[in-house]
Amino acid sequence: MGILLSMFPKSDRLLSPLLYFLYPLPKVAFLPIFMLFWGLGNFSKILLLFSIIVLQVIILVRDGAKTIPENYQRIMTNFQASIWQQIRYLILPAIFPNILASLRVSIGIALASLFFAENYATDYGLGYLILSAWTKMDYPEMFAGIFCIALLGFILFRVIDSLERFSY
Repeated sequence: MGILLSMFPKSDRLLSPLLYFLYPLPKVAFLPIFMLFWGLGNFSKILLLFSIIVLQVIILVRDGAKTIPENYQRIMTNFQASIWQQIRYLILPAIFPNILASLRVSIGIALASLFFAENYATDYGLGYLILSAWTKMDYPEMFAGIFCIALLGFILFRVIDSLERFSY
């Protein structure tokens, strides 16, 4: 969607106000709404994490694609490249660092939101483990849960680093 917004200014003018309205909202505020519509299970929590990540990525991809020099776009047009060829050979390689940066930022926000989401209507998960251990004053278990979230974040960051090295 970010690529399409950068390529079609009319759609950008139409949808950007909605993105600007939704982006600064604390995404965890959507959890009760998601739970109301999609139930108390994992799907509403997954949807919450997806909404956190997708808004971040859309905005950074759109902004990254807008920074591609106009000359590059004209060269692709002069060689009669189709829209799909422009996306594959020009836009995606140019915005790949933006995608990775947005994923890095989103991971931290998503893990913090995961902790929050796993404390509602559940009796499992890392967030539940941490809060449950805290209320029982089982501090080693609480720190183990915190360590697991940190380890999960570390692993996800290493995956993104591997993707970055693989792309070059």
